[in-house]
Amino acid sequence: MLATLICTPLYILYLGVESYGLIGFYTTLLAIVAVIDAGFSSTASREIARMNGDPNEKSNIKNFFFSLEVAYWPIISVAVLCIFFVVNAGDNPWLSGETLSNEIIQDSISLILFLTIFQIPCGLYMDALIGFQKHATFSILAAVFGSIRTFGVLPFLIYYEDVRIFFLWQILWAIIQVIIIKVILFISFQRISPIPARFSLDVLLKIKSYLGGMFLITALSLAVSQVDKIILSKMLTLENFAYYMLAFTVALSLSRLSSPIIQVFWPQFSRISKESQNLELSAKFLECIELLSIALIPLSVIIFIYSEPLLFLWTSDLEITKNTKTLLSILIVATLFSTLCLPALCVLYVREVLFYVIKVNLLTLMVIIPILFFYIPIYGSTAAAFIILLYGATICALFNFKAASVLKKENLLFSAFKKVITSIFISFAISGLFYFSLYAAENRMYIFVLFTLLTLLSLLANVLCNQKLRGLLLKSIEKIY
Repeated sequence: MLATLICTPLYILYLGVESYGLIGFYTTLLAIVAVIDAGFSSTASREIARMNGDPNEKSNIKNFFFSLEVAYWPIISVAVLCIFFVVNAGDNPWLSGETLSNEIIQDSISLILFLTIFQIPCGLYMDALIGFQKHATFSILAAVFGSIRTFGVLPFLIYYEDVRIFFLWQILWAIIQVIIIKVILFISFQRISPIPARFSLDVLLKIKSYLGGMFLITALSLAVSQVDKIILSKMLTLENFAYYMLAFTVALSLSRLSSPIIQVFWPQFSRISKESQNLELSAKFLECIELLSIALIPLSVIIFIYSEPLLFLWTSDLEITKNTKTLLSILIVATLFSTLCLPALCVLYVREVLFYVIKVNLLTLMVIIPILFFYIPIYGSTAAAFIILLYGATICALFNFKAASVLKKENLLFSAFKKVITSIFISFAISGLFYFSLYAAENRMYIFVLFTLLTLLSLLANVLCNQKLRGLLLKSIEKIY
């Protein structure tokens, strides 16, 4: 996440805004194909965690995952092939640019689709590591490959100034990443059983309901979250689309901060999913909400209030700042709402309340698509950002209410709301202290120092106001001294 935030302004500097629009288009296509991956990946993580904790089923893990792989690769390949025909259908190109040639745009689209075939399976194999409780290995691999793919391409971009080099570099390291994770998983499977894995249709049939439900849920939720970008990529120029994707990239960093927290809690939720364990699951739900609030709300408030100086600090470009600041303020709130519903979704998934999630996403998709087509031609990308904000707020309310109903614990929702609103209040109180100083500042170094100080103060204030975290912090200080 940090690597992406650091390198994005450099990509724009060396490649131009339109080329960054192509990178944004790649991100959108990746999310579309990830619909398939997410259903398989979440199923793999859940089932491996469940079977690994059950001595009677542990020996079946190897056959389960191999069977999942056999079904997975052909589906991913067909999905990418379908996207290729859709993007290249008709006489008018899907993407149009003013400074980039059609040859570069078409070459980039072909490379993007080839890259997607190898990038998407990383999700399945990485989530399998989570199922084995290999969080440290997961984090190291994610950090190492993320850094290499993000920073390593910079010298080549500086020399060639060609966006196609970016995609070729990503293809190389996506292939290497898949191979290395496969080797690690092979070793883990061999420790369970040296017997070669066998394909079993019965294994897939046992999980078909959950896998099918997760696929539908992911397809609908990602369709809603990506439909704005698909429509905008067709209706806007590459430059204007790039401004939207720039704001989205910053907002997306917030949800990436939530990933480690959810990855830690997801196996724990899976192990206490029985109705007789409502009390333990409710406690974990509140703990997850609390950690997400403390980790995400301070940064969300800072970005919301100070989007303009933050963007100027990040890009050093007044034109980009002017065209992106409003979009960023809206999208960061939308992302916060969407992220705060993740603990509730975990509860609904482990209790297999999938039809409700499908129904909510289907209804919101049916409402959002016509609204986007109506308002984007009038208000442009700002309309899309507001519609995504409305979607985020809606699903956050609906999923949390349903999770509280499933857990049947009195005042659960009020307790969760109190944790969230407390963090919001503290974050706004601290952030307001620097308002005039930051908006009056012109020196980038001075802005950076103020932002750093503000972020640290806001996070520290949230930690100190939490009894459990305050106790852990004080114990750590006592050990040091």
